[in-house]
Amino acid sequence: MPKTNTNWQAKGAYASWKRLLRRTWKHSSCASSFTKDNFISVNQPGGTATVLTDSWTSRAIEVGTDPYGMGRWSNVVLRGRKGRKTLLVTAYRVCKQTLISAIGPTTAPAQHHRHLTRQWMEHDTEEPQPRLQFILDLQAWLENMMNNKTEIILCLDANEDILHT
Repeated sequence: MPKTNTNWQAKGAYASWKRLLRRTWKHSSCASSFTKDNFISVNQPGGTATVLTDSWTSRAIEVGTDPYGMGRWSNVVLRGRKGRKTLLVTAYRVCKQTLISAIGPTTAPAQHHRHLTRQWMEHDTEEPQPRLQFILDLQAWLENMMNNKTEIILCLDANEDILHT
């Protein structure tokens, strides 16, 4: 589920989600992601959830999230036959924003821009580009997983027009 718009760290958010899953499926497993930002409410633009249900839950050997702390993807590693591993990734790429000053401060692009600005201030680099950085970070992370002989299933809300990219 890309773009869950949930602050999974907010009080009761994850527990409520797990209760909802249990009402429908006897067994479930979930990896969730959100931008580590100063949100108090449960509603937070962006984020993802990767959910396994029923017999798939017994195949899960690892759950994870965007290692860069921006909540752009969540993932589950599944164990297969003969030691094979399959990585199931749910990712969300923010929509195009030409001027960061023209969007609201709580939007997902603004959250990612703040996060990248804090990170890049240490290195004194140019203005961050959250959409480009998403592609660069996801590609690097997936290449590392592929080098470890992991097969990949990528579910992605890329906020792109497939006919006019």
